[in-house]
Amino acid sequence: MKLIKLASIDAPEIDIRIDSGDSDMTELCDSIARLGLIEPIAVVARGKRYEIIAGHRRYKACKSLGWVDIPCVVHAADDAKVLEMRIAENLQRSNLTIVEEAYIANYLINTANMSMADAAKAMGKSVQHLIGRIDVLSYPDFVQTALAERRVTLSVIQELMHIEDDNLRPALLENAISGGISKRTAMEWRRSYSDVMIPAISQEMVDLNSESHQTAIHQGMRCFTCGENTTPTMSHAPLICGDCFATIIKSRKQNGIN
Repeated sequence: MKLIKLASIDAPEIDIRIDSGDSDMTELCDSIARLGLIEPIAVVARGKRYEIIAGHRRYKACKSLGWVDIPCVVHAADDAKVLEMRIAENLQRSNLTIVEEAYIANYLINTANMSMADAAKAMGKSVQHLIGRIDVLSYPDFVQTALAERRVTLSVIQELMHIEDDNLRPALLENAISGGISKRTAMEWRRSYSDVMIPAISQEMVDLNSESHQTAIHQGMRCFTCGENTTPTMSHAPLICGDCFATIIKSRKQNGIN
């Protein structure tokens, strides 16, 4: 271990970890200010400079505290070994999020040019697991954020992503995130959509005053989010009750979605 000037150290060429929130960085800075740097960072020599292998957040925290030098373990490693160490450093964290895992998988396949099988082996996961994680990166930003903040489970999101209606799906995702629904509830929403919503949405417009529609109402239609009997409130989504619709709209406004 040796002390190296912070000014001589560069951030990872490609950082495969998602930046944590400001609150996490504040906590880390407070901890280092009180206790010092318990674990040195790992670096690799790059000519007269050094590149971080592991400990980027610790490096940034020490820099923000005004440190001049930082304890480092210097490794002599080729690029393949550096990549392996960087993966291990990230995967060994107990609080790794689904989205971070997705970025690591994506990095290995699309930047490090690994095959799916090799990337899965490097991460100690199955190929099917990696496919599911990479799919996460195609989800809307607000869904990725909710997953990263652990406000919703991946199984819930995967169920709702099967709903093909581009107008309805974002509203359901918002409602699921704000309501903290279970996978079982998400499965019921998806099943209700397939059984009832698709025939209704396939029409260009549902005539709320038609005899067939009024008959359906009197027979007792159920909101497919809460399951309660309801009278339709939206012509394009006749099975969402007023309360659930209000919850969806409120949630979308809070998240800046019109």
